[in-house]
Amino acid sequence: MCSHSPSAKTRPLSTALTDIVDEGFPLIEPVRTICAALRHRKIVSGGRLHLAGVRATVFRRRILASWALLALGTPVSAQVYYSVDVTHDMVYKINVTSGAATAIGPLGQDFARVDLTWMFGRLFAKNALYSNTINEISVTGANAGNVVQTWLVKGMMYGFDKIGGLAAAGSTPYVTYSNNGLWQAAYFGTWDFYTGWIFNDGPVGTPDSDGMGYFDNKFWIIDLVDEANGYNVVSGMWPNAFSVIGGDLYDSNHFWNPTDIEDFSSTEMVAMGESGQWLIRLSKANGARTAVIPISGAPGDAKFEGIARSPLEAINHNIRLTPR
Repeated sequence: MCSHSPSAKTRPLSTALTDIVDEGFPLIEPVRTICAALRHRKIVSGGRLHLAGVRATVFRRRILASWALLALGTPVSAQVYYSVDVTHDMVYKINVTSGAATAIGPLGQDFARVDLTWMFGRLFAKNALYSNTINEISVTGANAGNVVQTWLVKGMMYGFDKIGGLAAAGSTPYVTYSNNGLWQAAYFGTWDFYTGWIFNDGPVGTPDSDGMGYFDNKFWIIDLVDEANGYNVVSGMWPNAFSVIGGDLYDSNHFWNPTDIEDFSSTEMVAMGESGQWLIRLSKANGARTAVIPISGAPGDAKFEGIARSPLEAINHNIRLTPR
């Protein structure tokens, strides 16, 4: 992982650590996860960081700085989140503390029912406008915002399955889906890039999945039930059973019902609101709302769908660490 590079060139090292392991882990993943990924280069052993094995003073300084951020717990407001405005088919950066949105660029095609995730240091989106596709989206350079690759989700033996949530655990993409052609995405499985098929299916422990994220070493799923029953937050780690951890009341105005979900802090998650104009923070302990933040900086008719936190904002995932 640390030595992964499709070219002979070594890319510049930035100010954070996660893409060094090339698995898309959030910056606040437990230190032991990153230690395991780096240990084979003898950079980390015995719980300590050994910088002598890394060439160039700038590498040593920046890795040490990143290590310190990990140890202290990086301020969440410094993290970068992305979302898609499906009204104008634009990609945005979202400051989840203030709600400020910054346009990145146009998708170049229509999107609907979006769920976002990161894999291999790149942003991927589920699009269920006409068929189920998974799309890689560029977030840097002249083509920022553009869809650069598209894969068709073929479903399982049932034919055209509806995809609810998309999330990656490391480099493996997972989806929630229906197996009856309806929108009740009550099943869970891995999705294969090469064939387009879904494998290892099983129930998610709730009748539907409106959005999914992966953090704290498990999956988190939102199910908007109805006005009488509110919403449920479900969590678990495949292949073990998923369970409902809690929820809250249903917002009949559709502003503050959570959909796609992402990590925020050690105690809270952040979700995109159903109307696409509010961010909703939720307790990891019981799923209840803890804060609602209006999104600003986008057109008044913008509707945001999907939310994903960048594992690193400026590291190219092709970075190579070279031992002495």
